[in-house]
Amino acid sequence: MPLIQEELIMADIFRPNRVKELLKQGKVAVGLENHTTDPALVEIMGWAGFDFVFIDTEHAPADVGETKTAIRACELTGMTPIVRVYENSPPLICKALDNGAQGVIVPHINTVSQAEAAVRSAKYPPLGDRSACHSKRSIHYGLLPYKEYCQKANEDTLVILLIESVEGLRNLPDILKVKGVDVILFGPTDFSQAIGLPDENYNHPKLYEALKDMLKCAVKLASQ
Repeated sequence: MPLIQEELIMADIFRPNRVKELLKQGKVAVGLENHTTDPALVEIMGWAGFDFVFIDTEHAPADVGETKTAIRACELTGMTPIVRVYENSPPLICKALDNGAQGVIVPHINTVSQAEAAVRSAKYPPLGDRSACHSKRSIHYGLLPYKEYCQKANEDTLVILLIESVEGLRNLPDILKVKGVDVILFGPTDFSQAIGLPDENYNHPKLYEALKDMLKCAVKLASQ
């Protein structure tokens, strides 16, 4: 393989995680959630300048092939592709990352053990136990040394946990301490259902109190 082609391939495979870089710098990353299966819409988001898109597979109809196409649209425009899997499952998390996602959103995290399991599924040894394969799409089907790829993937992959229950909120101080967790999201719809609020009442004071509690936990941990 010509040297210049090899250098281009390496740069492309190890493209920076735009969102993770912004977060490390203390900056804001701006993005959208995509519930459609139309890659053109994802591409439009990228050309519009958004930093990331959440490709939803929990509540949206996207299958593996459609998710992969949406990830390609992200790569074309420089956006960070983040896939929301539909459960805390090692095969689902592995498949999303193998297809090229640079992060995963794992729903229904209620305990420390569930948070730890999500991290393990997203990271290679020694940080986790993500399943190994030398010929997947995320490494351009084996064009780079696997050890180098695994190290870079461990550094760049975003692990995002979705808190959407009373139990999850109660355990949040300990969940935030789990090594490898990058972002915590609040799921207002499921949380509303869990506390008996009708009609997805996002303006209800109880939801604002839950969100404030989450922010207090995060700020307290960051100041330690």
